[in-house]
Amino acid sequence: MFEKLVSFTKKVADLSDRPSLNPSELKAQFDAAPDEVRVNLNKLIDALKKTEAGDSGAKNIGMTTITGLTGTDVQTLLESLKTYIDKPPAEIDASLQNGWQNAYGDQKARYWKDVFGMVHVNGRIKLGTRTDGTTVFTLPAGYRPKDQYYENKRGLDVIILSTGEVKIYNCVSNADNGIDNIQFRAYN
Repeated sequence: MFEKLVSFTKKVADLSDRPSLNPSELKAQFDAAPDEVRVNLNKLIDALKKTEAGDSGAKNIGMTTITGLTGTDVQTLLESLKTYIDKPPAEIDASLQNGWQNAYGDQKARYWKDVFGMVHVNGRIKLGTRTDGTTVFTLPAGYRPKDQYYENKRGLDVIILSTGEVKIYNCVSNADNGIDNIQFRAYN
């Protein structure tokens, strides 16, 4: 960490009104404080320029904690942020309604939210009620769009309401319908 310069070793104020120093000693007395500032400032710059693992300049800069992240210095907070961003989001299985089922076990209807607040919906569904406006599942608060969101998929239209209801329209078949790659910004 950084060392704090709390006082000078030689102060002009400590000299008597008529110092009994020779000219070179008097000059050294006047030059001491700026030199100490220069030395300490150079130590600070060197510490901030460090890039060695575990001893970087960022490790020496304190910060206020950020909710959801750990650390009280820039380096630790950046590492915590990288871990948070790199962590795969938890996929949530959709609770299918109105007779809809997952078409394949490995392609279940799922949704998740990434670290940027984007909601992703993926999966394949089958065998449900095909009537226009049928709710296939409902997204919980925190995973809903601000306004109605529309996406045309091959064989059906998907509309997601701000209430979270995922509805289908113009469904051609109930054998196998993809709801893949639907993305929108989460609002509520």
